[in-house]
Amino acid sequence: MESTTGEYIDGMEPHSKRRKLNDASRVDPQPDLSAQQSNVDQLPTGMGGVRAAESREVVVGIGAFLRPHPEYSLRGSFKARITDFAVNEIGLDGQVVELTDADTLPAPDAAPTPSDSISVASWDELIIQLSLPPTITSELQCLVEGSESAQPQPSEILINVSHLDKNGRKLLHQSIRQFWTDLSSVTREQFIVVSKTGSATSGSSRQNANNRSGYDWPQHRPKYLRAVLRKWNRDTTDVIHELCKIMRVRANLFSFAGTKDKRGVTTQLITAFKVSAERLKGLSGRLKGVTFGNFCYVDASLGLGDLKGNRFSVILRNVSVLESLDKTRVALQTICQSVSQGGFINYFGLQRFGTGQIPTHHVGRALLKEDWKSAVDLIMLPRGGESDDVERARAAYAAAPLEIDLHLQAFPRKLTIERLILETLQKSGATAYLNAIQALPRPTRLLYLHAYQSYVWNAVATERVRKGPLCPIPGDMIFEASASSTDEDTPCPVHILLNEEDIRNRGVQFEHLVLPLPGHQVKYPTNYCSDIYRQIMAADAMDPMEMKRKISDFSLPGSYRLIVQKPTDLQWDLITYTDPNADLNDEPSVMSPPNNEKPTLTAVKFKFSLPSSSYATMLLRELCYIPSDQFEDD
Repeated sequence: MESTTGEYIDGMEPHSKRRKLNDASRVDPQPDLSAQQSNVDQLPTGMGGVRAAESREVVVGIGAFLRPHPEYSLRGSFKARITDFAVNEIGLDGQVVELTDADTLPAPDAAPTPSDSISVASWDELIIQLSLPPTITSELQCLVEGSESAQPQPSEILINVSHLDKNGRKLLHQSIRQFWTDLSSVTREQFIVVSKTGSATSGSSRQNANNRSGYDWPQHRPKYLRAVLRKWNRDTTDVIHELCKIMRVRANLFSFAGTKDKRGVTTQLITAFKVSAERLKGLSGRLKGVTFGNFCYVDASLGLGDLKGNRFSVILRNVSVLESLDKTRVALQTICQSVSQGGFINYFGLQRFGTGQIPTHHVGRALLKEDWKSAVDLIMLPRGGESDDVERARAAYAAAPLEIDLHLQAFPRKLTIERLILETLQKSGATAYLNAIQALPRPTRLLYLHAYQSYVWNAVATERVRKGPLCPIPGDMIFEASASSTDEDTPCPVHILLNEEDIRNRGVQFEHLVLPLPGHQVKYPTNYCSDIYRQIMAADAMDPMEMKRKISDFSLPGSYRLIVQKPTDLQWDLITYTDPNADLNDEPSVMSPPNNEKPTLTAVKFKFSLPSSSYATMLLRELCYIPSDQFEDD
C-alpha cells in the first residue's frame, strides 16, 4: 500500500433510521489525522447508553479505514428490501448450503450395512472391550424388568464413561441400541444415562423432550434429522423457539452452526434429535417466513462453529453514478480490486453489540468488574426506542427497583432475560444481583463478556491501523504455522515477532498479524500496542494482565483475531432497473424496461465469501468507505 497509516474517522452523528447515503460525486474532505484524538480518549467509561454526539461505531471502538481515501466513494441504499441481503452458510465440507428440494422425504429406513454395524459380537465382549463393570449387565436387566417387578426399581442407570473417548462412547450407545432394544441412552457429562424407552423419568432434558416428540424411533434410523432452513426476516433463535413452542419440545432438541442476520434471506443447516422429516416438513407452512427442505438422517448433531463461513449476495440500491456507467464500472473495478488484494479491518460489527442504546459490552464491563448491581441495572433500566408497555415497565423498575412482584406483572413475557432476572430476585431476594446474573443462560452471559472483549479488540485495532505502520514491526504477533482461531475461548499458539530479521525470514505481511482478545491465557504484543490495551482497560478500572476472576464463569481465557481479513471470490455487477421494488438479487445486469422506457435507477450487486467470524458489514464499510452506522439495517 502507498500510505503508511490508515485513515481515521472521528465521532459522527448517529442515524436511527435507514437512509439514502450522500451523492457519490461528492468527495469527503481528507481527514486531518494530526487533529484526531485517540479513540482511547473518546470511548465512554461510565454507565448508560450512546451519547448523542457519538456515532455507534465510535462507541464500540471502530474508527479507521484500511485504504486511503478514494476519489470515488460508493453511496447507496443498503437493505432497502429483505431480499437485498442473502446469506448462505458454507459447511465444513466447503459446499454452499442451498435449499433445492422442499418436498422429497428421506428413503424408508433400512438396516445398517456391514460397514455401519458395531464391532462387537456380543454384549459380554463389549463389557471386556470397554472395561465396564460386570454388574452393569444385571443392573440393565433389572431396569428392563422393572415394570414387571413388585419392588421399586430405578428409573435410570448411570454408566461412568469418563475413561472412554468419543468412539468408545459411540460404540456403547450403539450396543445398547442393538442388545437392549427396550432401552435408550443419552450422554450427560461423564455418564451415559440409560432408561427404558419412553420413560418419563429419564432426567435428561434432551430425553424428556424426545419423549414428547415420539419415542417410537426406528431402530436403524440415525438419531438426528438434518435439514436446510431458509428464512425471511427472521432471527434463527426466534425460529427455533417458535418451532419448539408448536411442537411442545425443549429448544435443545435443535442445533445449528451459527445464527444468521434477521433482515435478509438466509439459508443454513439445522439438526433435530429424533424429529421426523415428515413432522418438520409439515411445519413449514405454519411458521411465517420459514421453509425446510433437503431432509436426511445423520448420526451427529451440528455444534456452534461447525461451518467454514458464509456466502453473501448483497444489493446496494439507488447508487449515484459518475458521468457515465462506463466510468462507474471502472471506479468499481478499482475499489473491488483494492479491497480484494488489501482486505478490510476485521472489526467486530455493530451487530455484536446489540441494537439498543445500551451496548452489550457495557453489561460485559460491569460483569468483569464484578459489579453485579450495575450489570442488572444496565439490563433492566430504560433505554429508549422500545414499545410503550416496555418503557413503562422499565421506568417503574427504575423508580422502585425493590418492588419485584409488581415488576413481574408489568414486564411483558417477550422480555425473557429481564423476567428471568426478576424471577430470581423474587426467589432469592430483591438485592441478590449475583444470583440473578448467574441464573441467566451461560450463552447470554458469554454474549455480554465477549462483547467487552470485542470492544477492546476494535479499539486497539483502530489505533494499530491509525498509528501504523501498515506493515509488520517487532513485537507484533502472528499465528503459528497452520494455527487459526475461531473459538473465542480457545487461544491458538502465536509467535511474537522478535526483530526485522525474524519478519523477513518468516515472510510476514500486515495481513498475517493478529491481536488478542483480552484474557488470562493470551499473550500481548511487546510493542506500543500493549500500552493501548492498558490505557483502554485502565479507563474501565481493569488490567488486561489480570483477567482471572473469583467466579470461574467470568474468567475469560481470551483468543486471537486477524487484524485484516480478505474476502474470497469477491464479485460485483452493475444493475440498471426502473421498478424500485424489483427483486434484484436474481435479476440480470440490465433489466428490460417496460414500453421501451429507459432505466432510471442503478444498483450494485456484491457477492463474496467470508469466514464465520467476520462481518459482511465491515467489508461493505471498506468498499463504500463510509461508517457502517450510516447504512442501518433496522
